[in-house]
Amino acid sequence: MTRHSLLEGWQSYRREVVPAAASDAQVEECRLAFYAGAHAMLFRIIAALKAGEATGVREMRDLDDELHAFAQDMDARHGMGRA
Repeated sequence: MTRHSLLEGWQSYRREVVPAAASDAQVEECRLAFYAGAHAMLFRIIAALKAGEATGVREMRDLDDELHAFAQDMDARHGMGRA
């Protein structure tokens, strides 16, 4: 199994999503948002795991539902979702 780091995720996001003509400031703001999102997700997962199995499973399903809904919205609005 290949181990994917956040850095690899950021690099992929940078290549595939951030416009090539983006300024250094725009790239840095996107990088900040990417890592802030990863941080928020990590702490939500940790809280779910600490809450017990039933609550944790429900939280994971809620996260999955929310991410799928976001991807569907992006696809509908911009043709860029991966639902």
